Amino acid sequence: MRVRSSLIGLSAAALVMIASFEGYRGTSYDDGVGVQTIGFGTTQRVKPGSKTDPVRALGFLYRDANEITEQISACIGDVPLHQHEADAFVSMAYNIGASAFCKSALVKKLKRDSPD
Repeated sequence: MRVRSSLIGLSAAALVMIASFEGYRGTSYDDGVGVQTIGFGTTQRVKPGSKTDPVRALGFLYRDANEITEQISACIGDVPLHQHEADAFVSMAYNIGASAFCKSALVKKLKRDSPD
């Protein structure tokens, strides 16, 4: 069943999916474009040489993914989605950034041609 995207929250499946795609790194690293990254893809407040453990890294992932969920929910509006669709969108936005996701052709098409 599809529900308004503003009512869908972050699922455990989305967290597992993002964590498996990102992989875990306990020490910060340059992601290739000059952004320090740690854990399961966290970039907020990461300095060179920072360290974390898997439990803290999951906490960072949860925090970051929830922020992204709220941001993309705001840009999608009340388009009806299945949970797995929302999860895929959160994963995509986690990877490319919520701002880039909200400006994407996918979101424009989704708003123009609602799935229902």
